[in-house]
Amino acid sequence: MGTLTMAVCIPTYERRDIVEDFLNNCYDTYTAAGIDLYFYDSSMGNDTQTLIQEWLPKGQLHYIRLPSDMHPNAKAYKIFQGYGLEKEYDFILLSSDGLQHKGEMLSQAIECLDLKYDMIILDWIGEQNEGIQAIANLDELMTSCAYHMTSFGAVILNTHTMLRNVDWPSYEERFLKEPLIPWSHVCYYFWKAAEMEKFESLVLSLPFRSVGFSMHKKDSVWTETVFPYICEGWVQTIESLPKRYIHKDRVIFDFSRDYFVNPECFLQYRRRGIFSYQLCKKYWDIWKKVTPVSRPTLLAVSLVPQKWLNGLYKLSFCRRLLRLKKFCNSHSKIVVYGKGTQGYLYGKFLMDRCLKLDGFCVSHSVPQGEQFMGYPVHMFTKPETDSCETGYIIGVASGNAPEVLATLQAAVPGDHFFLDLKLSNEIRYQYGYSFLVIK
Repeated sequence: MGTLTMAVCIPTYERRDIVEDFLNNCYDTYTAAGIDLYFYDSSMGNDTQTLIQEWLPKGQLHYIRLPSDMHPNAKAYKIFQGYGLEKEYDFILLSSDGLQHKGEMLSQAIECLDLKYDMIILDWIGEQNEGIQAIANLDELMTSCAYHMTSFGAVILNTHTMLRNVDWPSYEERFLKEPLIPWSHVCYYFWKAAEMEKFESLVLSLPFRSVGFSMHKKDSVWTETVFPYICEGWVQTIESLPKRYIHKDRVIFDFSRDYFVNPECFLQYRRRGIFSYQLCKKYWDIWKKVTPVSRPTLLAVSLVPQKWLNGLYKLSFCRRLLRLKKFCNSHSKIVVYGKGTQGYLYGKFLMDRCLKLDGFCVSHSVPQGEQFMGYPVHMFTKPETDSCETGYIIGVASGNAPEVLATLQAAVPGDHFFLDLKLSNEIRYQYGYSFLVIK
């Protein structure tokens, strides 16, 4: 990093398990890169504080206590203003407690740090080719990156430009209120950039595997509030941006589409009691802005009885489970490909149902003797013989599934690997990971 300094600032609330997971998996990686870590804790209890205080002697780690009723985005504005920072930094990264940047991503990000850039976007979910792109045009930045800039952990700010000469009372009054407060960090990024005489950003596009997510994080505020967050907050956030941001309709639709991409999404929301006839009518004039699903279809979904819908999902789950059982029974060994959240859930699912499980595999090299959930973990390699006695269950996030599928297709016959994203969604749902069930 040279003489440039950087801090990663992490708001958290009542999630000692997630913070512990982060410290165990990431502390060495971040601090070895010269990054200081700050946790902004608004928990009502002291469990998180006690944990972090045990780690403080290691250095480069700081703990700041905040009121328990403070909104995460109000914490974000405190962080932007430098609250709790032990010194001045050249760059600040506001991140999530459940997000874990991998070492490769951090190394590439640090190599890109340069004071000529006001903002560096770490994009691990975009459709751009891997690489680096400088963007100075604000409308291009919005259309290319607004989707990803919503994520805590995606935007590195140059403190000398993005966080200087700011009328903070004005920003707080305008954006730290409903329905904009969930998006107040996005409001800040684009409004502040528009105020600057000269703006320069850098987009670092990386594979989805460049980040990890704590398997302890099962839920989020999105679960129950997805409709007001998008149909009110997101729409108003983008529509209210200055005129120099031109393609606002496209940005609203592109982001919303991932949550409202097809009727299946709305059926899932209806199943959970989140989508209703009243809500359908409330946002009747908004639907065309946020989803390709027609309004008559939405109306029909809103009227489907939940009991009847749950019965259909149960029937579908039984059929998919039967296929999984047949797959397990047709192989002498079963290996789950992946050891992230989805790999963990598949492992737990197989064990809970007394199905065959012999281990896990991953795409990268692993230390000799490594274990996960009490089973061996190996780097996947193409079998030396054509017998292929091992069956592989693809247990990775949907963003990684195409890459893993291509690897297996090139190495083993098609009847020796199992991929069912709908079953994966159902398993996540049954174990309480509802924030991951989008499609």
